[in-house]
Amino acid sequence: MKLLDRLERRFSRYAISNLTKYLIFGQGIIYLAMTAQPNLVESLRLIPSKVLAGEVWRLITFPVMPAVIHPIWFILAMWVFYIVGSAIEQHWGDYRYNVYLLILYIATVAAAFVTPNPLTTNPYFGTSVFVAFAYLFPDFTFLLFFIFPVKVKWLAVLAWIMFAYAFIGGDLATRMVVAASVANFFIFFGPEIVSKLVRKRRRMAVDAETAVEREQAFHTCAGCGATDKTHPSIEFRYLPTTEGTQCMCENCMDQTGQDGALKKP
Repeated sequence: MKLLDRLERRFSRYAISNLTKYLIFGQGIIYLAMTAQPNLVESLRLIPSKVLAGEVWRLITFPVMPAVIHPIWFILAMWVFYIVGSAIEQHWGDYRYNVYLLILYIATVAAAFVTPNPLTTNPYFGTSVFVAFAYLFPDFTFLLFFIFPVKVKWLAVLAWIMFAYAFIGGDLATRMVVAASVANFFIFFGPEIVSKLVRKRRRMAVDAETAVEREQAFHTCAGCGATDKTHPSIEFRYLPTTEGTQCMCENCMDQTGQDGALKKP
């Protein structure tokens, strides 16, 4: 991404380091606050009308709202998010990782303000980071339930199925939040995916042409139409004629009584 490279050279000094840790810390604080005061959740959600009324803190609190409430699932979700987020951060660097999350944030806020039924939060925030990790490190293995080894690319397939199911079966607000959650993925990886598909299509076309050429007969008898593919055990001879060289199989040669030199492929 040439544009991103230029922006990185200019603005990389403003990137936040260890952003994954800050997000996990923020979710931990919000989780403890919500546990102590369950009603607090309503004052933290992204509700555009409330933001326009002056409750601008909602623009900051909604990204760090926990997606799960049960303590075990919350700890597990934070552990997975730490693994995938830190790995992407180290692989890309602080700036690109910041931009990836910033696109997700802006897309979610925009979706909330344009839908008739405004969004209250982004339930796919962590999933958006997870599918990026799976694309970058497809063979990384998780222990599902701490027992069964599963490569992350197969878990990502389930995540994309979840995205598709929510987008197809959901209302407009749900479709908007799904679109917001995958927008950053396609902005970052879309050109590369398209390039891979184009190269694969070209390679398949070349392979198909090669296969057709291999299946084509090298010798075809002008008399009976036999070929070295349909009759591999017979010989073919090429006879000079007034119109050029003519291919004849040994059976036709015997019938006509003509002779010629055997031409090997």
